[in-house]
Amino acid sequence: MHGFRARLSGAAPLAGNAAAGLLTALPFLDGRLFFCAYPGLILFLALRFADGGRRFGRCYLYAFCFHLPLYSFFVNLYPFEGFGLSQSAAVAVTVLAVVGIPAVHALFFSAVFVLLRFVRRPALLPLCAGALWVIFEWTLSLGTLAFPWGTLAAGQYLFLPAIQSASLLGSYFVTLVIVTGCGYLALFVRRPAQRRLLAAGCGILAGNIALGALLLALPAGETDTVRAAVVQGNIGTGEKWESGRAAEILALYASLTEQAAQAGAELILLPETAVPVYFEEDGVLHQAYARIAAEYGCTIATGVLVRDGDVGRNALLAVYPDGSISERYDKRHLVPFGEYLPFESLLKKLLPFLEDLNLGSTQFAAGEDSTVLPLCGIETGALVCYDSIFPPLSADSVKNGAQMLAVVTNDSWFGNSAALSQHMAHSVLRAVENGVCVVRAANTGISCIVGPKGELRAQTEPDTAAVAYADVGAAVRRTLYSYVGDAVLYLAFAFVLMCLLWAYIEKRTEKKHDRNQTAQQTGV
Repeated sequence: MHGFRARLSGAAPLAGNAAAGLLTALPFLDGRLFFCAYPGLILFLALRFADGGRRFGRCYLYAFCFHLPLYSFFVNLYPFEGFGLSQSAAVAVTVLAVVGIPAVHALFFSAVFVLLRFVRRPALLPLCAGALWVIFEWTLSLGTLAFPWGTLAAGQYLFLPAIQSASLLGSYFVTLVIVTGCGYLALFVRRPAQRRLLAAGCGILAGNIALGALLLALPAGETDTVRAAVVQGNIGTGEKWESGRAAEILALYASLTEQAAQAGAELILLPETAVPVYFEEDGVLHQAYARIAAEYGCTIATGVLVRDGDVGRNALLAVYPDGSISERYDKRHLVPFGEYLPFESLLKKLLPFLEDLNLGSTQFAAGEDSTVLPLCGIETGALVCYDSIFPPLSADSVKNGAQMLAVVTNDSWFGNSAALSQHMAHSVLRAVENGVCVVRAANTGISCIVGPKGELRAQTEPDTAAVAYADVGAAVRRTLYSYVGDAVLYLAFAFVLMCLLWAYIEKRTEKKHDRNQTAQQTGV
C-alpha cells in the first residue's frame, strides 16, 4: 500500500503539469476560452515553485502538452497536395510537424525555465517567471525556422481589456503581466498565510485589465474614414494551382471586386497570390484591375506573384484609378518548407523523402524593406501572411510613416481549423500595438477589418466566397510601443541576469561564511 501511495504521489505532479499545459492551450483552440489560460498558468507555476524549478522533465511535459494541441492544425496539411510527396512521405512530414514542432518548442521552453532554479528569493520567482516566458517567446522568433505563433497575448485577442497595454509596451508586456500576476497567485497557493501574495497577483492582473478598459474608453483618433472591403474568393491552394484554372479564378475575383466597388468600397483588398498568374505591367491582372479601378474610382490592392530577374517575389501592390501601379512590397519572412527548403542539403540527407518535395520551379527571395503604400490617402504598411506574426515588421512600417496596415494571406492550408483564428489574432495584436486599423484578406478566410483598439469591425466566415466591409481611417498619432519597440525584452534579460548574479553573490557569501565558521570551530 505504501508503494502504491508513493507512485500515486509521484504521478500527481506529472498529471498536474499535463493538465496545466492543456488548460493554457485552450484559448488557442477557441478564443472565447481566454480565461482558461489563467488557472493553467497558476497550476503550472505552483508546481514549478514547489519543486524549485529543478524538475526539467516535468517542465518539458507541461510545455509539450501546451504546444501539442496548439499545433494540432498541422494535421490539415496532409496530404500536401501539389508538393509531390508520396502518401508515406506525406504521413511522415505530417507527424514531424504535429509532434516534432511541439517537442522542439517544449525543449526551448524547458531550457529557458531551468534558470528559475537559481532564483533564491521567493518574492522574485513570479517576476522572474514572467521575464523567462518573454525570453522564451523571443527565442521562437529567431533564425531560419522562426515560428512565434502561440504567444500568450495572442490567446487573449478576444479579451480586449487584457491586451490594450500592448499599445504601450508591446505583446511581450502582456505576456509579462499575465505570467507575473499568475505567478504571485501560484505563490499564494503554496503559502496561503501570506495574503500579500494574493493581493499582488490580483492587483497585477486586475490593474492590467483596468488599464485596458481605460485605454479602450479613450478615442482612437482616426482621420476621415474611407470605405474598405476585403475580398475572399474561397479558392484553396489545391484548386488554385490546378492546370487551366487561372482564367476562371481571375473572373471570380474580378466579379467580387466589382461587387465591392458597386457597394461603394473605395479601398478593396484581395488576398495573397489571389490569382495564379504572375503580375506584369499591362498584363492580364493589371488590365482587369485597372478597368474596375477606373470605372468605379477605387483603389485595388492585392497579393501577387512577381518575377524579379531569376527569382520570384511574393508581393503586395496596388492599382490606382488612373491605372498606375504603386510601389511593391515584397514578403520579408518566407515560410520554411512552403516557399523554400532550409538547410536543404543536410535535411535531404537526414530525411531522404524530402528529395520528392516540390516547391515549384521558381526560387523565391525575401524582401528587405518595409515599403509603405499610399492607399486612398492613407499611408499603409504591407504584410504578407507569415510577416504578420512578427511584431517588429509592422512597427518598422509605422516608423516609416504607415497609418494603417494591410495584411494579405493564404490560410487555406489549415482547412477550417483553429489556425485560422490563431493567425488572425496576430493581426488584432498588430492593430493594438501600433494603434492603427488593419485590413486583412485571406483566400479562404478569415478575412477581417480590425480597428485600432483590436475590435473586429467586420469579418467573413471561413470556407465561403464573401466580401466584408467597414470604414477605416488613418491613425493620427503613434503609440508608445511604436517608439520604444520591444524594450520589455531587454528589461526581461536584465532582470534575469540580475537575479542570477544576485544568487551567485549570495551563494559565494554563504560559502565564505561557512568556511569562516568551520575555521573558528576548529581553531584554525
